[in-house]
Amino acid sequence: MLHIEINEEGAVHDPWVISGPKELRDAALAAVKEWKYSKDGPLPASSEVTLAFQLPKKD
Repeated sequence: MLHIEINEEGAVHDPWVISGPKELRDAALAAVKEWKYSKDGPLPASSEVTLAFQLPKKD
């Protein structure tokens, strides 16, 4: 689980980890920094988000 801040341009900045496995924290932070939110909503904003990681299935 992460806390994110969304600026006036819809970009995520200053995310931080609330909880989750230490091994996945850097990957989660890198992922949310790539997110862009629509400027149609009220910005700036903040939110808490949960990311779920899943290993690929082996065929």
